[in-house]
Amino acid sequence: MRKGSHQSPEAITKMRAANVGKKYGPEARANMSRSQLGRRHSEETKEKVRQAKLGKRHRPESILKMRRAARKRRLNGSRNPNWRGGGRRVSSEGYVMLSFPEGGRISEHRLVMEKKLGRRLRRGEIAHHINGNRQDNRPENLELMTASQHSKHHSHPFPPVSVEGRERIRIANLGKKHTPEARAKMSVSARNRRKLFA
Repeated sequence: MRKGSHQSPEAITKMRAANVGKKYGPEARANMSRSQLGRRHSEETKEKVRQAKLGKRHRPESILKMRRAARKRRLNGSRNPNWRGGGRRVSSEGYVMLSFPEGGRISEHRLVMEKKLGRRLRRGEIAHHINGNRQDNRPENLELMTASQHSKHHSHPFPPVSVEGRERIRIANLGKKHTPEARAKMSVSARNRRKLFA
């Protein structure tokens, strides 16, 4: 068959019928894939393929096969070409991170706290560094806290208002009267603030 020649519809039907169930050897398959190298589908063909696939779903067994194949292809840990032996690295936040050959990372302080407790940390539990040094992950330097306890621990009280500042506020508020609702709101927020920083 000459390159660029076109077959009649009858000839195409005959060729299809002759090739049904035919198995090609590895050499023939390699030649066929080489002949297609560098070729691109036209936009019209791409649209036809897209329309043909619309609404079709993979069988559950096919999905499982594809997932397994993707897992094998994943370049996690030591399979990644950029793997440099793993071990300890310091993150941009200053925490020590541990990398594993099979893939994945964990913060060292969380791992140390889990070993100390003998269980995994629950959601919302935080391993707090007592001395403030994020790279000091000794068990005696770590304290278990909830997220709310941790945020309260690290929140800073309002800076004290100077005498001049108080006087400015007093002068600005001279002659102003608050509604009873506003006064009630202000007293509640003041009580809460006192509790928080007592």
